[in-house]
Amino acid sequence: MLKIKSINLPLLLLIAFTCLFAQSTNALAYNVCTHLLDGGDIITAPINLRISLWASYQVDDEDFDENGDLNTLATHYGGYNGILSIDNTHTYFDDEDGYHKISTNDFADFPDPVAQTQMFLQLEYKYQTEPNTSYRVYDFVDDPPWENITRLLLIDDVSYITADAGRATNNNTFILDDNHNATTAVTLQFGGLLMETLAWNISNVRFELSDDLYINGGLEVTGGIDFSVATSFINRVETSTPATCTEGEQYYDSTENVLKICTATDTWSTLSITP
Repeated sequence: MLKIKSINLPLLLLIAFTCLFAQSTNALAYNVCTHLLDGGDIITAPINLRISLWASYQVDDEDFDENGDLNTLATHYGGYNGILSIDNTHTYFDDEDGYHKISTNDFADFPDPVAQTQMFLQLEYKYQTEPNTSYRVYDFVDDPPWENITRLLLIDDVSYITADAGRATNNNTFILDDNHNATTAVTLQFGGLLMETLAWNISNVRFELSDDLYINGGLEVTGGIDFSVATSFINRVETSTPATCTEGEQYYDSTENVLKICTATDTWSTLSITP
């Protein structure tokens, strides 16, 4: 179920974002499915829908001025907003139950593609006879973990997004820093509070993990391995000699208190260390 934030008390119920998806034609279009009801009845009076693009998913007080207009100087404002006037004659996908499909292409000068500072879409509505201070802003969903998301993430190549499925893409490639303006690192962050990252360090030309890495499987390395800054190195430990081995394999025998190395297929030799 969707939450509604309002500047004034809402008189109108709009069930929005039952679907949001992008389709590529001559320009990228995001289609918003809406269900327009007023006290359970289908809307007959004209309303205005206002959309805007932002760099943040969260609505802040500074995003509006005292007249109910968008503050284009707000910290996270993405530089675009548009208004669409619709009524019960709107025919993009409507039916007798009040459902509509509204395309961002219906809004003048909607950017194609959206910029990195325009990745979150905000939707508002009001009756056309109401002042701008009556615009209502929509939160995404009530259900965890999305309860604090007030705007929806737009991804250029997303094929289908729903409130139930979260965010997904059918594309085989997901690009970070598509405009190539990162100067120090390109970072993928896990969790707003967890804040663990996988980053490409541009100056050092390498991937960097912010925490431990556990591998449940094999690991093959074609380049060098540098343990010079490691605080510890733990070798494989066995209590008895394995029956098989591959040349170059080694382990620590805790029973004999020696290191052993496989010098030929299935042949173990004790590693001698001369002081």
